[in-house]
Amino acid sequence: MTMVAQVLRGAPRAAAIRQTLRDRIVEFCRQGRSAPVLAALQVGRHPSCEAYADVQHRAAEQVGIIYRSVQLEESVSESALIDEIRRLNEDRAVHGVLMHLPLPERMERRHVHGAIALEKDVEGVHPMSLGLCMTGRAPVVSPIALAVVELLEQAGVVFEGREVVIVGHSDLIGKPLALLLLERMATVTVCHRGTSDRGALAEHVGRAEVVVSAVGYPGLIRGAWIREGAVVIDIGTTMVGDRVIGDVEFEAAAQRASHITPVPGGVGPLTVAFLMHNVVQNYVRQQGVTP
Repeated sequence: MTMVAQVLRGAPRAAAIRQTLRDRIVEFCRQGRSAPVLAALQVGRHPSCEAYADVQHRAAEQVGIIYRSVQLEESVSESALIDEIRRLNEDRAVHGVLMHLPLPERMERRHVHGAIALEKDVEGVHPMSLGLCMTGRAPVVSPIALAVVELLEQAGVVFEGREVVIVGHSDLIGKPLALLLLERMATVTVCHRGTSDRGALAEHVGRAEVVVSAVGYPGLIRGAWIREGAVVIDIGTTMVGDRVIGDVEFEAAAQRASHITPVPGGVGPLTVAFLMHNVVQNYVRQQGVTP
């Protein structure tokens, strides 16, 4: 079967973003300033989480950001974790703080994310970051949402009036992405478990000119559901054996879509690049550097 869709890969644009950031950080250091610092916390050991942390660490090194890994025992209490976050908030040498997921079930994710200081939030997870996103004034926006918008622009999508269906309504992806697309005058529908339980997911996906899936359920989006000529952005990642699988039936969807992202290699590289971008933006604001 011959593939029809153009494959959208994030790596080329990610490389350009990293080069720009590297040049800026070299200039900061030439002026006698310290390098930006990103602190990443992790509770317990999770292979997928550690793999993502390694990718972040390499990207940070490439641009000149110091990556500080903070590993906590699985048994740590939520209050002790929040105390560690507050310590990093108060450390003026740290410019960005992120919390790797998953957290133990006994912890409330929103409590933990809410403990990260607004000025050190690099993933747009602080309640005020998400709230300000509603008015287009957020200091930091979800790197994944920024990566999706970048790829849609790369595909030549004209947002105004475009029918967009987002599958997944998380605080980290679905909600901020919906807000970014609404700012661009797209017509946005957000689907979730309730949509699927009602049996309406195929109907919504089938009418979409742009489909974005961020669930982490392999093969959730059937290729036959995709509208002819739609743009498909697959954010979902699930380990199946030794392979990483997306939410979308790639081969079947590629017969109908105009553009589609692979998993891996689509959204991921751009997400990490925009994460580094957010660290530098925080650094600029905290250091009072002229943009």
